[in-house]
Order: sequence, then structure tokens, then C-alpha cells
Amino acid sequence: MNFGRSPSLQDYDVTASRCTLVEAQRDRGLFFCSVGVELAYVQGDVYEQLYSGRAQSESADVKAQRARILADRLISLRQQLLAVGVSQIDTA
Repeated sequence: MNFGRSPSLQDYDVTASRCTLVEAQRDRGLFFCSVGVELAYVQGDVYEQLYSGRAQSESADVKAQRARILADRLISLRQQLLAVGVSQIDTA
């Protein structure tokens, strides 16, 4: 969530591509870092689309639709995690 200050790096300032969870499974640390990054993106979008000043001016129907989309993203992330499986992650 936003703790009263803007992020120091905006998404549009980052030019590096994000690896997928499947690509990251070769390295345990990278995998869990990638999961954290994905969760952070969802968390930022939750704030922006549901709780920000601009979002507060939207109708309840619009926010409900956005909440469903965000929930679908979390469900998709969970399914990806289950598909990869912790046992498949390289522990070396």
C-alpha cells in the first residue's frame, strides 16, 4: 500500500523485463524474488484501482469490476505457483 509517499521508481522508468515464474524456477532465490515482485505489482494495482483518490471517485460498480479483475490476477498467480510446485525449484 501507499504509506504516504510515492514510490521512488515508477513502472515506466524500469526498462528491464521481468522473468516469468517458470523461467525463475532454475534459481530458488530468483523464484521467490519474482513471486514477491508479482505480488507487489498486484498490491500497487489494488491501491491505485481501489483506494487511491482517483479510485474513490469511481462508482461502486466500477470498483467491484476492478476488484474482480484483481482477484482473477491473484488466482492466476496462485495457479502458476501450484503448477511450478516448490519441489521443482532448484535448491542449489
